[in-house]
Amino acid sequence: MAEKIITIITMSYNKAPYIKDWAKGLAKQTYLDKMKILVIDDGSIDGSPDLIKKYAAEYNLPLEMSLNGKNLGLMYSTKQAYKKIDTKYFAVLDSDDYYLSPQKVEKAVKFLESHPDYSCYACNTLLETPDGSQRPYRPEDVPDASYTELGSTPFFQTASTTFRKFFSPELLDAIDKETGTAKRHAFEADAFRNILAFHFGKLYFENSLDCIWRNTIGAWGKISAISKELSNMKCYRKYFEFYTEQFGLDRNAHCCLTTSYKFYREILSYVGRLFEGFIVTEFKKTDLFKNILAAKEVTDLNLIFNELVEQYKYLESISFKLS
Repeated sequence: MAEKIITIITMSYNKAPYIKDWAKGLAKQTYLDKMKILVIDDGSIDGSPDLIKKYAAEYNLPLEMSLNGKNLGLMYSTKQAYKKIDTKYFAVLDSDDYYLSPQKVEKAVKFLESHPDYSCYACNTLLETPDGSQRPYRPEDVPDASYTELGSTPFFQTASTTFRKFFSPELLDAIDKETGTAKRHAFEADAFRNILAFHFGKLYFENSLDCIWRNTIGAWGKISAISKELSNMKCYRKYFEFYTEQFGLDRNAHCCLTTSYKFYREILSYVGRLFEGFIVTEFKKTDLFKNILAAKEVTDLNLIFNELVEQYKYLESISFKLS
């Protein structure tokens, strides 16, 4: 039996229509005998666990499955998955995404095996919308490249990335402390992993379309643009605090701080324009105004504005230079 060298982590919750694609993409991997497939199901009620077991048996997938029993949230499932990694490498594949290339896993592992100074390998991704249309996440003419620090690196989506295992017991304990906090969502997904990886090595990007991301299916694809900006601003502030506490102040920590500030400026500009619109009587007759009322009480805009002011005070109070 081949040595297991990589764990594919899947957090699953009510994604039954997409499980077969997920399983077929894994089944055709050339490194299947060297893979562990770890599924954490977070209390699905649509039959997802049974489908996962069915296709795992049909395609002979090396499946290890944990059932939460009830919906405990993505943070809980993610944390449990990190604790179970006992292979040299890991990747995360959401249950509504899938691998296209049979060499997806093999290419990533072989690159990391031969480049010990790299902590992450990323490929390109096809974004698929509900109508079935697809487009590359990054343009196909973007060259392959190495990235040495977070600040110069474009964002890579979950299915794209493969990591060298870097979760130490101390790091897992620190993540544990965030589970019950209001900002736990910052630690659930790909941005947090990408940021951590740069503390342990470089990232390599190969522009090959090796996986599918159904970008409007998950929770992130369903929220408004302003909600995404606000979430990113809060997350990157938290990343800065967490990263600095764990590793000290370096260029990656600096990037987290400046990214939070960038989102702050963008949202403040948006909110300013929005408030200006409210003084125009005719604005209240528009569909935009009706949509805002439908999505959020108008008084909540004051809460958003107050949060932005607090962000500004915090970010402006920190002054440092990096060589």
